[in-house]
Amino acid sequence: MKDKLAKQIAINLKKALADYKKKRGFTTNKMGKVINNTDRCPCCKQLMPNPYTQEWLAIETGVGKMTIAHYFQGKRPPSIPRLMKIATVLEVSINDLLDGVE
Repeated sequence: MKDKLAKQIAINLKKALADYKKKRGFTTNKMGKVINNTDRCPCCKQLMPNPYTQEWLAIETGVGKMTIAHYFQGKRPPSIPRLMKIATVLEVSINDLLDGVE
């Protein structure tokens, strides 16, 4: 039961982070690389790095990088208070992160 919960939350976290990036003009592939020339420096036209990573989310939420990585890998589910912090940072409802969880 806990494994199923963790895996579903992981799916929802990945979607929420991808949507957050998109809202800010970053389009990335599954490996997190910026694609379609969406983010280029206005003066030199070089691709800008993707600032919205799991590491960024860890800093913004005050949770360790490895802990966030475990959430995204579906190895363990976050506690409700942590899920609420993550939802706030990603500007989604906690219901979005729990979508599909029984």
